[in-house]
Amino acid sequence: AADSPGMGLAINRNGVVFASTPGGLMIGRRTGSRYTYHFDLLYLPGELRSKRAYQIGIDWEGRAWVGCGRGVCEVREDGSYRYWGKEAGIGEEQWDGVYVDGGGRIWLRSQKRLLRSDRGGRMWAAVGIVGASFEAALIFGDGEKVYLPEDAGLRILQEDGREVQRVGPENGLTGGTILGVCRDHERNLWIAYLGDGLARWLGYEEWEGWTTSEGLNSNVVWTLLRDRQGVLWAGGDAGVNLLEPQARRWKTLSGSREMGRVMSLAAVRPLVAGVVAATSLAAAAMAGDSCTAAASATPVSRSGSGTGTTG
Repeated sequence: AADSPGMGLAINRNGVVFASTPGGLMIGRRTGSRYTYHFDLLYLPGELRSKRAYQIGIDWEGRAWVGCGRGVCEVREDGSYRYWGKEAGIGEEQWDGVYVDGGGRIWLRSQKRLLRSDRGGRMWAAVGIVGASFEAALIFGDGEKVYLPEDAGLRILQEDGREVQRVGPENGLTGGTILGVCRDHERNLWIAYLGDGLARWLGYEEWEGWTTSEGLNSNVVWTLLRDRQGVLWAGGDAGVNLLEPQARRWKTLSGSREMGRVMSLAAVRPLVAGVVAATSLAAAAMAGDSCTAAASATPVSRSGSGTGTTG
């Protein structure tokens, strides 16, 4: 539903999970089993808390970048953080979209603006004014291009900020609100719609529609992910689906229906087939074609003092 809180999710190269939940930002680490996690709730002052953290980006140093308050927080594994706001050239806005591109630059998106940093996020420049769709200003990327959902479709940029093209009704794109974008192993573009399943763009005006008729367990798809083996993962209102390369039908991940709504997915590295999902109730760890363990998103402890600085 449109009033659902943000559920951003990301994993750094050390396997540390960063998850935004209605209760705040949580940091998870493996305990014992490689698919069992212990989560700590990061303490942030009231003015920096946000229930609309839809996306989290991981930079090349393993730090998480997430919208907080009227700026953005740079969070380290140990729970220390730095707040970047107006003084750093970031306007006082709700930054919903966060993406780290192939060059290590950090992209931020609000309902009205799009910013891009240098590598490391120390200097920021406006890329342009981009109107967002849905209640969240989302941003996606594949290490080569950046994808911006809009009311009229999808805007595609190069990572240097130049616009490549817009995909809309003139290209046969007829769906509604776009919640997820990714490319498959054949470089075809997949789009997740709110309530309309999935669409795969084959080029020009040629699209394929994928719904419950093709194996999805729900037409409400919130998030898409492609892992290193080329498997597509889709999280929606009824758990998780996966589509293997060359397959023509989606499969439901065993045990995932009990997870309920899955709003975000992230790949576990170096475990190629590992995926972690953020749901409306929990963060669940999965491998292969089954849900093997679940780690409660209820905070079991708070991380230190939440030491922070202001940029």
